[in-house]
Amino acid sequence: MNALETNISNALEKRGWTVLRRGWPDFLIYLEGHAGQFRVAAVEVKSDSDNLSEQQEEMHRVLRAVGLRAGITQPTEEQLMRNAAIQIDKGWQRQGLRVAA
Repeated sequence: MNALETNISNALEKRGWTVLRRGWPDFLIYLEGHAGQFRVAAVEVKSDSDNLSEQQEEMHRVLRAVGLRAGITQPTEEQLMRNAAIQIDKGWQRQGLRVAA
């Protein structure tokens, strides 16, 4: 953080706000639908052996609390080689993590 960001962060925390600087998802994805409506989700990409950090878990909890879909995808090497974007989309559909338009 630079000095200005530090000062603002400190001022917010003194007023009771929690300031999250770490744990942001790898991707914020959206799909524009009819009548300007959007389907939006936050995606964290992890290897098969990796898990969310404490900061990432907190971020996902906050994002979900405000109505944003947040989840993890763990594609295999084979899936990555074929087409990770298609696998992510299909995986999220299977998990019911699509936001209805």
